[in-house]
Amino acid sequence: MRACLFLLSVAVYVSAVSTSPAQIKVAIAPGAIAGKKKAEPAIDDKKALDSMNLKAEDGNGLVEYFKKRTLSTDDMRNLEAVIAKLGDEDFETRRTASQELEKFGPGAIGILRRTSQLSSTDAEIAYRSANALKQIEKVPHAIVASAAARALATLQHPQATEAMLGFLPMSDNKKVDEDLRTAITALVVKDNKLDARVLTALKDPSPARRSAAVGALLRGTADKKDFAKQAIAAVKAILPDEKDPDTKFEASYALVTSQQDADSVRHLIDLLPDVPRGRLWQIEDYLLQLAGPASPKTKMGPAKADLEKARDDWQKWWESAKGSKDLAKFQYKPTTTGCLVMMSHDQQGYGNAMMRELGPDMQVKWHFAGIYAPAEYMILPNGNFLITEQNYQRITERDISGNQVHMFQANNYGSPFAAYRQKDGTTLVAFQRLLVEYDKTWKETGKKFTSQNDIVGVERFEDKGPIYVLIRNQNRLTRLDENWKEMANPITTQPINYYSGRMRVLPNDRVLVCESNRVVEYDFKSGKNTPAWTFTASNPSSAERLPNGNTLIAEQSGTGKIIEVTPKGETVWSYTSPDGRLPGRVIRR
Repeated sequence: MRACLFLLSVAVYVSAVSTSPAQIKVAIAPGAIAGKKKAEPAIDDKKALDSMNLKAEDGNGLVEYFKKRTLSTDDMRNLEAVIAKLGDEDFETRRTASQELEKFGPGAIGILRRTSQLSSTDAEIAYRSANALKQIEKVPHAIVASAAARALATLQHPQATEAMLGFLPMSDNKKVDEDLRTAITALVVKDNKLDARVLTALKDPSPARRSAAVGALLRGTADKKDFAKQAIAAVKAILPDEKDPDTKFEASYALVTSQQDADSVRHLIDLLPDVPRGRLWQIEDYLLQLAGPASPKTKMGPAKADLEKARDDWQKWWESAKGSKDLAKFQYKPTTTGCLVMMSHDQQGYGNAMMRELGPDMQVKWHFAGIYAPAEYMILPNGNFLITEQNYQRITERDISGNQVHMFQANNYGSPFAAYRQKDGTTLVAFQRLLVEYDKTWKETGKKFTSQNDIVGVERFEDKGPIYVLIRNQNRLTRLDENWKEMANPITTQPINYYSGRMRVLPNDRVLVCESNRVVEYDFKSGKNTPAWTFTASNPSSAERLPNGNTLIAEQSGTGKIIEVTPKGETVWSYTSPDGRLPGRVIRR
């Protein structure tokens, strides 16, 4: 038997939906193709339902659609066993298993899709699962399922909650999972009482259903005081015995952040050794803000022993601090949803570029391709991306489906290297030899700065103070005052690579710079070129200072790792894309 056999356990699949209000919903339209003004629009709900002869007003038909795609417990066990055989050493066993998959019908679609996409899946199993999926899925069921969930929530059909909860472990992807959860949340209070099926689901064998029930009860009663107390009590009752880390996180994180429930803090801390890195970031973010200067000096290292020690250190702190902490007065301001947004390209070069977001489990939530030679991007307040597409001499604003919301063709000054959108709507654009400011309508404001060398970076700190400019060739980091005049005492950097010369402005007149073989923190206040901090890296392409004091760094050489390092240069976490793509700009949000 192959050593890497993958037994898909639907019971452990839980959506990466964050309880943070900053979480952005995932769109389902196809990605944009570079060179086209706009990608094809997402199929609307009516067209989606029509493809399966469903009607938004036919509640019985929509309920039946979900029931037909819901596998029984025995069917799910059998499906897992068949999927395991896809990786058998014997070819005939693999071939027979592939044929058997089709008998499970549409109910296997979501499970097969996740099996084919998860990075932990054996390659042979992933390949055969993907082939089986093509044979079974004749219409885009993910779009249909999302449309059906929204329609049932609107209809408030009496069997809607039961049907959607039953289907949850078979959901097609995280977007469908999220839409199902949203619909269930909308129906959690019905006939002036909490839906009994949601309360029962708190003890369901499937973690996916338990987690959905937790979210529905806590979010669905947030503005309904008469039911909130009952919902909170029901969720708190399952926490001591809950074994699934994702479900326990969903419950305890919501209880401490939204309900200021002190009893749940210890449950949140208990999770530190068992949750994926994105969830760990969220827990750490909460605890650091709660503890303030009294935070334990502990390292969230890569080994489980490191995380167990961190758990013990935080539990010890909480035992001594909880008596003096009034969570009702604690104003938690989340700085992360546990997700990473990255701009990446393939090993052949920058032409085949892609944007994607990794959820807290470090699995892809969404992606779009068709970007040619992007030099930089930033996340806008509306959740869209401002992307500097260097070789096309343009700057595009795109949504998470890749659709072009706006395009500025920058033919006048050649290739843009970076663009920075300010809070007032103006945009600073770094061209090869010129820095220009544009107003909201992309007309020049008249503010310019000229250089004899490549300007590869521009940024301000919270849109206040100097404009920081990174110049290649001269290897110069300089500042412009409010009149766009260069300030005294620029910093001389080490050589900066053409495509990966990037910077991030920090508080107190400090700047992180990606040089050819290191990440450097420069301090303008010191008046010296001597770095305040350095970390040797292999062609670094991105550096972000995290609220915990660590630095998130992307390397383009070698395997193209993303790493989190402490101020002492210790690596506490690393990630390498399973598809071999190399990271450009990486931002944690």
